Amino acid sequence: MRGWPLAVAALLAVSIAGAAARADEEKRPVPDYDGRPDPGPDAGEVLVWVPRVILFPAYLTTEYLIRWPLGRLITWLEREKVVQQAYGIFTFGTGGTLGVFTTALFDFGLRPSVGLYLFSDPFLHPDNRFRVSVAYGGDDWLSLGAKERLIVADDDRGEIVLRGGYQRRPDYPFYGVGPDARQSDETFYRLTRVEVATSISLRSAHAGTLAEARVFFDHRDRSDYGKPTEDYFFVKAIAGYTDSELFEQRLELWVDSRPQGPAYDATGTGVRLDARAAQAFALDDVEDERFVRYGGEVSIFVDVTGTRRVLGLNVEADTIESLGAQPVPLSYMLALGGTESMRGFYLGRFVGPSALTATLDYRWPIASFLDAELFAGVGNVFAERWEDFEIDELAGHGGLAIRTNTSRDLSFDIVVGVGTRQFDRGPLLPESFRLLIGTNRGF
Repeated sequence: MRGWPLAVAALLAVSIAGAAARADEEKRPVPDYDGRPDPGPDAGEVLVWVPRVILFPAYLTTEYLIRWPLGRLITWLEREKVVQQAYGIFTFGTGGTLGVFTTALFDFGLRPSVGLYLFSDPFLHPDNRFRVSVAYGGDDWLSLGAKERLIVADDDRGEIVLRGGYQRRPDYPFYGVGPDARQSDETFYRLTRVEVATSISLRSAHAGTLAEARVFFDHRDRSDYGKPTEDYFFVKAIAGYTDSELFEQRLELWVDSRPQGPAYDATGTGVRLDARAAQAFALDDVEDERFVRYGGEVSIFVDVTGTRRVLGLNVEADTIESLGAQPVPLSYMLALGGTESMRGFYLGRFVGPSALTATLDYRWPIASFLDAELFAGVGNVFAERWEDFEIDELAGHGGLAIRTNTSRDLSFDIVVGVGTRQFDRGPLLPESFRLLIGTNRGF
């Protein structure tokens, strides 16, 4: 049932408690039926020790500082029937088709927020799904979002989505544009954004496509949160800094050799290829403000044991070009950081017209609905078509992430990450530390 992520304590109780209880039971010896010696470990069982040894300190942290306490807590939650009580409080209707959950997000160094998430499965029609979210982060911080999803193909293999949102917050970080931006130049501005989008997506067992059209309006002004951007940067020289009104059409295609699950959660060993392209223009100046964006990524996955212990390598590249007389505005530039790329930094740590990242990660399940991930990678932004690309201008990042996997619309995340300065600035030293705990909305 989608909508569970906000009752994360209840979810944890279902999965880990049983495993913890079984681990305490004495194992019965396996009978020797044929007198032959036990077979030795296979190649996968040997290979899995490579990341375990390399990442041993982080592995100890997740196992004994996270999983062990959670297991004990969840055993108590299950014994006291907290799962059933919590789910009964927050859901309504036959089979829990309606739900209202509280949310919270702490991205330390930025404003924390609390809110509500509402869902209806179905909504007015058996194939219709509806989501609404609202979050509040104090004075001048408000986020609203709504999403309607209509299933148009069997087995959830096609959908039409209409979504919209409003966000206003005074703590958007800005470090400059281009590969030389420094952590010490961190400033903040206030951003107000209104966005409406519609999309259609189709998928088969090993391929899929998505077409989307969206329009958004951005307005930036002075913020009293931290150092104001206007006091440290000549913002008049940044294209589209104050206001942007853009319309975008986007097309994505992907091919994946791994079988796809019902929630787009492919697992196992395989290769995935993604390609994407988009065109956009300013609503008030179609002739001079026209842009094209294209890129893609290659991902390689190796399930070293066949039990969802997956080593992954992802290389991603995107670029944006101006087709008119005006440069690419700030609102349409590529931004690295946040929850999807270079997670050791805030979103917007690196901003530019092209971007390149490479990430190595190791993922394993903590519970049936909860995954852990160790990640490390490099990346940065560059000029159009990566014209000024230099390896020594890349910056590094790494860390640990824990995330629920029960819903595409909302997840509970814990991210502990660090980011380094660019390699050409001397010894590889961390300059950014990030700790994020809370719910992450996917619309």
